[in-house]
Amino acid sequence: MPKIDFQQINILALQNIESILENILPGGTRKNHQYTVRNPNRSDQHEGSFKINTSTGVWRDFASDDSGGDIISLYAFVTNKSNYDAGLELQNMLGIRLPDKPRSGSMKKSKILPVPSDAPPPPNTHPKHGKYLERFAYRNINNRVIGYIYRFDTAEGKEYSTAMYEKNKWKWKFFPKPQPLYGLEQLKDNPNCQILMVEGERCAKAAQIILQGSIVVMAWAGGRYGMRHTDFSPMKNHKTILWEDNDEPGKAAMIEVYDNIKSIVVGSRFVKIPDNKPKKWDIYDAIQEGWTQQYLLDYISSNLLTPDQVIPKPDNNEVSISLINDAPFRCLGYYHGLYYYLPKGTNQIVELTPNNHTSRNLITLAKIQYWERSFHTKSGPNWLNIWNTLQAMSEQVGVYNPGNTRGTGVWMDEGRVVVHTGNQLIVDGIVTNFIDIKTKYIYESTSSISVIKGDPSDKNEANKVIQIMEMLAWEDSIYARILAGWCVIAPLCGALEWRQHVWLTGKSGAGKSWVMNNIIQPLMGPTAFRTEGSGTTEPGMRGHLLHNAVPVLHDEADADTHKAKELLEAIFILMRSASSANSGLIIKGTTTPGKVTMFRARSCFCFSSVGISAQQRADLSRITPVSLGIHQGTK
Repeated sequence: MPKIDFQQINILALQNIESILENILPGGTRKNHQYTVRNPNRSDQHEGSFKINTSTGVWRDFASDDSGGDIISLYAFVTNKSNYDAGLELQNMLGIRLPDKPRSGSMKKSKILPVPSDAPPPPNTHPKHGKYLERFAYRNINNRVIGYIYRFDTAEGKEYSTAMYEKNKWKWKFFPKPQPLYGLEQLKDNPNCQILMVEGERCAKAAQIILQGSIVVMAWAGGRYGMRHTDFSPMKNHKTILWEDNDEPGKAAMIEVYDNIKSIVVGSRFVKIPDNKPKKWDIYDAIQEGWTQQYLLDYISSNLLTPDQVIPKPDNNEVSISLINDAPFRCLGYYHGLYYYLPKGTNQIVELTPNNHTSRNLITLAKIQYWERSFHTKSGPNWLNIWNTLQAMSEQVGVYNPGNTRGTGVWMDEGRVVVHTGNQLIVDGIVTNFIDIKTKYIYESTSSISVIKGDPSDKNEANKVIQIMEMLAWEDSIYARILAGWCVIAPLCGALEWRQHVWLTGKSGAGKSWVMNNIIQPLMGPTAFRTEGSGTTEPGMRGHLLHNAVPVLHDEADADTHKAKELLEAIFILMRSASSANSGLIIKGTTTPGKVTMFRARSCFCFSSVGISAQQRADLSRITPVSLGIHQGTK
């Protein structure tokens, strides 16, 4: 196993922490330098207190006491990988060139070991939640205990924690992924049994007692989202019945379970919930009401629904699509099982999987009042009809093209001039809402830049800029006009068919940084993205630019070390791609298998160094050098 530079990876990961968090822990909240998000390994549905310091990389879950001091350990914890494998994946994500991982000897997924027979009894109290209300034993296929899930009643409501036996003591920690099924031990002596899947250990335990000998009852760990990390493979070739909780989250959860098992089980059916039952009513409540074994079995057998009956198509697709066309959001299309939207409220692209089209997520696209008005039923919005309508609308739009996404900058759009200032669009001089512009392009809200309002410069003011440029000690007087011209076109880079780049050179003391600071930067104003050579990476630059079309000012671009040369070579590839409006998409891999990020670079670059570090002909043909001499007295 080759050594990798953990320190370098952590440094670069910290510089790109926002994009990393968006990849592995999306949907959190930010306050100052603290990012709070739901721990994906929790055994319950509560948000919890999982916090990451975005300045230092230190993280901790105060509910489980899991913690770490850097981004590699965070990535390893969230993805259930070793620090070595986490480092390798971050290396690839950040574009760091390190030795390849060996072909053999890769780490195997750890197994959950059974609790030894001489182990002490499991704990009765939790250090934070106190004495437990219920405890559920998880067993392997051989009926050996592998851990417990505890339920606690606290002042804040229900809390769940997992206890496992490790290194000769009980520890409060989550099951590793993939998580085991509750009731797995029943399958050993029932290889051809029918399985009743319910939500939650309490429901499963109550049903196991009353239905013992007639049907195997199982559940998954982790509540509403736990099925995403569950090993359902033991259910292969079994007939399966799904009993959902009587509410929208319960229905959505069981549909997601069905999506996970439909390819391995021998048919699935859903139990129809009796009419007039209260919200959240489940099989546990049925047993509490006095349902006997025979009554349960008779009810189940005569009230089974096919998946098509549970996940219906909209009754009037044309009417529904017309409603979506007038919605306060825009359907952007689909791509490999993902669906994309642009809501009017945030003007930022929302990506949803089919299973994430829940009421909670759909309210981020439009307020609840819109859904209630447009998809009204007696019990509230018809969320399944909404999802099917959105799916039909997305299919009508077609494949989502991320290359059409546009951020801050000046653009040409079917003959119109569009100025994107981050928080608004100015279309041919008129302020326009992001989703109101009729276009194939996607204008996404970004950090706003201030735009100075006023009349265009007159001839005298323009000549004054050239005069100031000509006062510098250029090796050739034409360089003054070349740089002045570049300063005019660079802020318009998004609207150009061809983007030329410049390289400001000169010996030490010639005033390169002074020109950057006092002439080029003021002329660019807030539109320019300013970087320096030491430590700036192509992934970092790319992550900041995203879909923006802004000038890039890269000072101290000297290739005076092997590392600096490698960093610059990667940036030159980005610059080369940015030159032409017709250049192809830049495609980068992500940590999610089969998923990539795509964007098109559209910046004019200005480099500054002692000499031109670019060597390839393809790069040199795109760069115009402007060279400073040494001042001889006062000009």
